[in-house]
Amino acid sequence: MTVPKSLPNFRDLGGLPCEDGRVIVPGKLYRTPKLWTKGLKKTERAETETFLDSLHIDTVLDFRSEPEYREKPDYVPKGAQHFNVPFFAKGEVDRIIVTRRSVARMLALRGERIGLLKEEKLESYRIMPYSNRQIALRALFDAMDRGDTIAFHCTEGKDRTGFAAYVLERCLGRSEADAREQYLASNDSMDDATDRQAKVLGALHFPQALIDALHYVEHCHDELLDLSLDAVLEQYASLDDYLLQVYGVTEDRKAKWRETYTQEDHFVVE
Repeated sequence: MTVPKSLPNFRDLGGLPCEDGRVIVPGKLYRTPKLWTKGLKKTERAETETFLDSLHIDTVLDFRSEPEYREKPDYVPKGAQHFNVPFFAKGEVDRIIVTRRSVARMLALRGERIGLLKEEKLESYRIMPYSNRQIALRALFDAMDRGDTIAFHCTEGKDRTGFAAYVLERCLGRSEADAREQYLASNDSMDDATDRQAKVLGALHFPQALIDALHYVEHCHDELLDLSLDAVLEQYASLDDYLLQVYGVTEDRKAKWRETYTQEDHFVVE
């Protein structure tokens, strides 16, 4: 599968190994950046939409806030249902969502106010397990109950999508270390873009402190994921207990998901 350049950080979770020796089924679970294609050149737009149509997606879950998806609405692949299920409620973390207005506000920060970027980034992870009535993960779990082929995303596919993917992978039997590694793998797709951004902002004489803060918020970090997991453990005995008490994710429910979304690893040599 050749992923178009217009979809950086797009990943099929298929093939990722689980602790029981099985692997996630290819072509069923996709984590992706926004599916906005209207701003692409004609040939690139056609290529991207053809690619998305070829995946036979049943459900697209858009985790972005209302201002984000109104500004750049998704292309909905043929045959798919599209659901806007924001991770954050209006007003929770407005500074770091990705809209023209929020970017302008970020670039206008100076002095001590630059620290607000990292503070809000940290806060977004602290509240992520409980924000907006947990509608995002509820929608993901409902789609998994149906056995849908799912594409789920935020804007860049790394923070809200990263947390959702981490939880999903753990439900399917992935180890903590392996699921965390996949969360951090989003940095590979961000490095070139943030390096280009830093050069442009430096040439325009933006403060180095602001450039560094933007670099931080554009990447995934162990400490961020830990904030979400610590928030879970402040109220629940474990991640499994949180999933059971908040979402009704029983062992039987997870077993059904594993029947649908994992398979034997056919490349294992006996």
